[in-house]
Amino acid sequence: EFVIDGENLIATSPGSPHVICVNIKTGEQVCELMQPQLRKLVGLSGGNVIVSSVGFLEAFNGQTGEVAWMLPHEGDHNSVLIAQRDRVLTVALDKMTTQRSVRDPSLHRSVRWIDGKTGTIVRRVELKGNEDQLYAAEQLMSDGKVIVGLSNVSKKSPYGRLIILHAP
Repeated sequence: EFVIDGENLIATSPGSPHVICVNIKTGEQVCELMQPQLRKLVGLSGGNVIVSSVGFLEAFNGQTGEVAWMLPHEGDHNSVLIAQRDRVLTVALDKMTTQRSVRDPSLHRSVRWIDGKTGTIVRRVELKGNEDQLYAAEQLMSDGKVIVGLSNVSKKSPYGRLIILHAP
């Protein structure tokens, strides 16, 4: 996975805890971020590099490697995307159960729009209903107005669903 930020290439490899930033013209390493729980390089938003780790979303400066912000995230790493130039979008469609071992129960079934620069949650909408049929958000895409994705796509579930959410 990689993204281009000006003259820098920011990259990671699946399974690697390292995110590196290399100047494209000189080949020099600009900075490196070590995140042992790293799952995905999400992209660029608000001038920051966004990564998804186990239990967290993290933003860092691609020039210095300094962490800009960090937020709890209980959803799958595929349920995070860059929705607009300066927004990060998370969709959590956890199946409701009686046992929870999470920091914040409100993260289970919601959509969050996060400012990519500051990490501020700009808008949060709880999703109610269809808990037994609509869960495990995967393969999301968005133009900032409509979120399209798949849910329940696994060998264990015969109930694969197309998700279409209209942004408020």
